[in-house]
Amino acid sequence: MDKKGNIRKRMQITSRKTDKIVVKGILWILGIFVGLLILIAMIGEISDRIGKTSLRPYKESFDAYLEKYQETVKNNSIGQYEDESDENAWDHYSSVSFVEFASSKSIILADYNKTELSEDVISEIKKYSGLEESILKGAKCKYCHIPYNFKDQENTIFPNLVALKKATKYMSVLAKYYLNNGKNEKALEVLKAGFILSADIPKGFPTLISEMIKTACDSILLSAVEYGISKDYFRGAELQEVSKMLRSEHENNIAETVYFEQLQMLYVVGNTSYMELIGAMSMREREDRGTKKFLRLMYEYFYSRILFIKTGFSPFMSLANGYEPITELYEKIINAKWNDIYTEQSKYEKEILKSKIWQIIYPGIGYVYLKFLATDQRMKLVDIAAQLKKYKDEKGEYPRDLNILGLDPEILLDNMSGAPIVYEIQKAGKIKLGIDIEKATIPDRSPYKKALKYFEPIILD
Repeated sequence: MDKKGNIRKRMQITSRKTDKIVVKGILWILGIFVGLLILIAMIGEISDRIGKTSLRPYKESFDAYLEKYQETVKNNSIGQYEDESDENAWDHYSSVSFVEFASSKSIILADYNKTELSEDVISEIKKYSGLEESILKGAKCKYCHIPYNFKDQENTIFPNLVALKKATKYMSVLAKYYLNNGKNEKALEVLKAGFILSADIPKGFPTLISEMIKTACDSILLSAVEYGISKDYFRGAELQEVSKMLRSEHENNIAETVYFEQLQMLYVVGNTSYMELIGAMSMREREDRGTKKFLRLMYEYFYSRILFIKTGFSPFMSLANGYEPITELYEKIINAKWNDIYTEQSKYEKEILKSKIWQIIYPGIGYVYLKFLATDQRMKLVDIAAQLKKYKDEKGEYPRDLNILGLDPEILLDNMSGAPIVYEIQKAGKIKLGIDIEKATIPDRSPYKKALKYFEPIILD
């Protein structure tokens, strides 16, 4: 064999040895990779069980809360009517007239917040008389219960609460229309029913979304009340009626609603299998089949496990880790002023957000608290404004200070800092009523900036 042949043979032998080494190396790396995946899956499954066990006490708290809620359902409306009917208000609030108006392109939905009513809006009002009738009937019911199975959400239909929010826009416009035409009694009846509807929503469906819808409804209806007061439409005893309808909900506790919402989420997630959970976390629907579907599921399974590496590759453990500080936070902010709520949240936020899953859920909760308290604060200010107008009607001038009105001391403290309501007698006998915004801790960022409109002072002539 010549020299070139020997070289070629040695190269082939060397190449085969190299190939074997490469193959062994690849198999070794693949084995380690598969072993790691198996280890992640084993640790993850064990952590899932530990996490679900840790969640059990909070699931029991949810059961207790739900049982307590069920006991209050049968007589949970405000009860401002002597001739209340023993009916479920939701039967009226979910009527066809609500659905038709909510799905319409009525100009009322676009122009409800305008001070002056155009001819187009006035003509639209008359199209939806059935809506007014349904709201008035619902307000006279003893209770509101929105049928929904909190423990089996997949088999129940989520209530159309947005339709109720849109309905209050109609009520706000209708009240202005009645006031403009000298029908104060009708305007008061409409506003009273509107505020009862708003209060019924979270009582009939105790969740964070219903409380947020209630906040929006109150804000919409308040614009009509402020309109009536600023235009001097309401006089004497009518102002007392205005005060009464606004004062019925000051005792609400938003902290309890938020905590219940978190317990409810825990209940649903805690009863979900891991594969169902990662399916819910997936951002888009897919129609993969066969091998492609299997590979996609494996990718999502391990990808989601690795996301929760700090909690033993388990989202359930991540969820459980956040509940202890959240429960402590809840206990500290029950019925608290905003400044105290914000301070406590800042203390606990870092600990809560250590859990990956709470990084998705938690942001925005602070703004929910602020918006609720700000709207409730606005109701208190309008309530005081009505009492001041009534005092002036009777005495001929505004009082020297608010204490003369004999109101509950709590109403005279703002919801933000706990400081006294600002009351100033200005030139020409005008009154400025509001809060000291400098004492309120409001972050200088979105979405908190949007809430500043709630703190504009009320000026009375």
